[in-house]
Amino acid sequence: MSWGAPPWQGLLMAHASDSRTRPYPPRLGPRDLARHSGWAPNTLRYWYKTRKQDGPLLSALRILRNYAVVELMKYFPSLSWKNVILRRVLGMKIGRNVTITPGTDLDFFFPELIEIGENTIIGLNAMIITHEFFHDHYRTGPVRIGANVIVGARTIVLAGVSIAEGATISAGSFVNRSVPEGTLVRGNPIAIVARPSPS
Repeated sequence: MSWGAPPWQGLLMAHASDSRTRPYPPRLGPRDLARHSGWAPNTLRYWYKTRKQDGPLLSALRILRNYAVVELMKYFPSLSWKNVILRRVLGMKIGRNVTITPGTDLDFFFPELIEIGENTIIGLNAMIITHEFFHDHYRTGPVRIGANVIVGARTIVLAGVSIAEGATISAGSFVNRSVPEGTLVRGNPIAIVARPSPS
């Protein structure tokens, strides 16, 4: 006497075939980092040598200039002129209608590695970093923020992170991974709390 297939087997088969047609749920991605040799026992003590392509003297002068510009731009009243200055003086890639709110800390060692897409909002006192110092080396990585992104207040974005178009980062988040398109992330470290609805 044959009992046939168990009743739950049809449910498993239906789920398996359905999962092949649905897009895979988005996940946080890796960072894009380059490692550079440093000066043990403390690479940060030799900060003026980090822009190796410029040489020690020009590197120090460029970093000091970048620092002065970033500090001035924290409280610059005109948002449109702020973007022009950051583009032309620091080499940042900034799209149209970007809002970088007061108090935002931008990396002054390698600001040219920051890219922000159009209509993006960077919240109050956020921090965008494109380098990391260690005892015997340092790492650099571009920060790519897509169009129509919201980066909440007091959020920290680490070097090498990409934030895809339409993503939202909750205030006070620690962005240590790349963020997929249209997702809502929050926390320290970040986790995806909402995904885009299927179209």
